[in-house]
Amino acid sequence: MKKLTLLLVLIFINANAQSNDYAATYEVTRPDIEQNIYSKDSTASALVIYEKGNSFVDNSTFRLNTKITRKLKILNRNGFKYAEASILIYNNKGKKEKIEDIDATVYNIENDKVVTTKLEKSDIFEEKYNDNYTLIKFAFPNVKEGSVISYSYTLDSPFMYKYKSWDFQGEIPKLHSEYIASIPGNWEYNIKLVGGQKLSVNKVNYELKCLVSGSASSNCTVSRYLMKNVPAFIDEDYMTTRNNYLARIEYELKTVRGFDGSVEDITKSWKTIDNEIKRDLELGKELQKQSRVKDVLPDDIALLKNPLDKAKAIFEYVQTNYSWNEEYNLFDNISVKQLLSEKSGSVGEINTLLYLLLKEHEIDVSPIILSTRNNGLVTQIYPVLSDFNYLIVKATIDEKPYLLDATEDFYFFGQIPFRCLNQYGRELSFKNNSSWYNINVDDMSLKAYSYELNLDATNMLKGNVTYKSNGYHSLSSREAYFNNPTAYTEAFKNTYSALVFSDFNVVDTEKKDDSFNANFNIQTTPDVVGETVYLNPFLFKFFNENPFKLQERSYPIDFGYKDAYIYTIKINIDDSYKISEIPESTSLKLPENKGSLLFSAQQNENVITMYFKLTFNEPIYDPIFYDALKTLMTNVVDIQNNSLIVLDKKE
Repeated sequence: MKKLTLLLVLIFINANAQSNDYAATYEVTRPDIEQNIYSKDSTASALVIYEKGNSFVDNSTFRLNTKITRKLKILNRNGFKYAEASILIYNNKGKKEKIEDIDATVYNIENDKVVTTKLEKSDIFEEKYNDNYTLIKFAFPNVKEGSVISYSYTLDSPFMYKYKSWDFQGEIPKLHSEYIASIPGNWEYNIKLVGGQKLSVNKVNYELKCLVSGSASSNCTVSRYLMKNVPAFIDEDYMTTRNNYLARIEYELKTVRGFDGSVEDITKSWKTIDNEIKRDLELGKELQKQSRVKDVLPDDIALLKNPLDKAKAIFEYVQTNYSWNEEYNLFDNISVKQLLSEKSGSVGEINTLLYLLLKEHEIDVSPIILSTRNNGLVTQIYPVLSDFNYLIVKATIDEKPYLLDATEDFYFFGQIPFRCLNQYGRELSFKNNSSWYNINVDDMSLKAYSYELNLDATNMLKGNVTYKSNGYHSLSSREAYFNNPTAYTEAFKNTYSALVFSDFNVVDTEKKDDSFNANFNIQTTPDVVGETVYLNPFLFKFFNENPFKLQERSYPIDFGYKDAYIYTIKINIDDSYKISEIPESTSLKLPENKGSLLFSAQQNENVITMYFKLTFNEPIYDPIFYDALKTLMTNVVDIQNNSLIVLDKKE
């Protein structure tokens, strides 16, 4: 018996060791082909065993060359989609990147022998992607479950300002991802490491006279970066664009030094950028054309005395009279004159008009440029104007700041669209230098149900429900209701098909109010088994399932705003029933008091009262809070789905 146990242990240890016995080199080994599992991620359908990029400036052509080698394992049929390569090559003003020396081999085991299949030149295709990019595509031949693919190519580029970036992370896990960047001293770059993964190796060496031009030469900085065991990046709820978090290294050209001693600064300071916005870009010019709006406002708004009342009236005037054409147009193609004429325009035009009107009427205002959630975070290390794609307005009244965006109909004064909740923006000033501005939502958004129900002797449960929401939680309801009240009401009822609704009324709600409130009556029949009634009091659910399912999350949990969810429930039970069981009370807190869950259930004779409150006290949580959030939400879903009141008929 002991021998058998030992044998099983040895088999397990051997199998587990084999599952990671891939060779972290470009050479394909037989174990690479034979293995079909990756123990660190059982869901993976493919695996990058090894990849390496080596970028350097060719000493004869002075072009940037990047040699790329990659070894890829297909674990199962779902991984077949990774058995092809698509490479974008850039062209601009007659100059063009090119791909050279494409070489690929597919390895399989057939009849206990390693069989190789080479990629043919006829399998390589080129197609236009857009005006600036061409796509080089090739699919690997004879791919099966268990295949290993090795391929390499060289990217030859004339664009030194676009030094090759490197992605350490992708849709499938990677065992070994390495990048070597050799940069001559003629070019100086700002280097940015993105994502939450850590480098296993980060070393810098120096190579003398790596680049020679006549009697002049340049030394190179040779940097080696390596990440090991990089997990696949999997999208999950409550995140901004994946480009914010994918582990990669990027380069932004800062300075060019010629062999003749000339120096050209490419990356500018914010002071220089501020001046360029004011003088050269259409946004800056339009923001200074005060004369455009002298007679735009009607007298009933222009003559208002109270600054806050006037600012709100101006905001609503722009919001009501000018429609957004779904375009952003931040720095160029902006014309307030055209907007005034056509009554429709871009974000840049509408919010520039709002800025000018507020300023014309002596409201303290400043424009803020930002990047939307889908566009990615703006780097704060150095100014990159192309990172920005949106404009909002900050109005300060009685020392209180209000962030404004007049593009949407259902946003109230002081509320900006959810797409703008992306941490920070750049506040522009035409008198002083620009500065970073944190975009925070101080108020908590709320969803709340409050109801009192009666269970009668015939097992009929009925009563009155009040639904309240405010902040960002009220937006979709207000928009749907005011666009089509009947459709909204029917859609709400259809969501809860087990309930019969009556007297559905929307109360104390305006189109541009902060809240959306509804009141209605319901009736339903709980589950009955014999003489026992099983009643789940959570008739309306905030969360049908736990949104957090990953084993590990390396990027922030970004709600965008602080919020709370509340149930207040009272159920009166007919005297013909005996209350046999009520749900257990629960109390949980996130670390550092960053959120909490409170659920209490109490019985007083034949009356059951319940209170549930879930709060998220932060708009954004670092990944270290993921496990705690996941546990919290597991309890939330369990309470909603499995909290039962058990009643038995009295004899």
